[in-house]
Amino acid sequence: MAMIYQSLKVDKIASLLEKLPLNQGQAKREMVLPGLASSFQEPLARQTGWKVRVGPICIAELPLFLGDDWEVPSDLNLG
Repeated sequence: MAMIYQSLKVDKIASLLEKLPLNQGQAKREMVLPGLASSFQEPLARQTGWKVRVGPICIAELPLFLGDDWEVPSDLNLG
């Protein structure tokens, strides 16, 4: 919906990444964009220096896209 309402922007994503403590520790500096945001891949990678992959359009397909080898990083605080 953010793409449809044009509220998701490369600059907003880059700004958020600068504010969060994601650049500390052993972070991989890799992100997955939803498929409808595929036009952001190149500009976002250029602006942030992160590896940017395009994932599925539907979040329900994300586990299939990530596969069995994906694990939550141990230093990521989800609580």
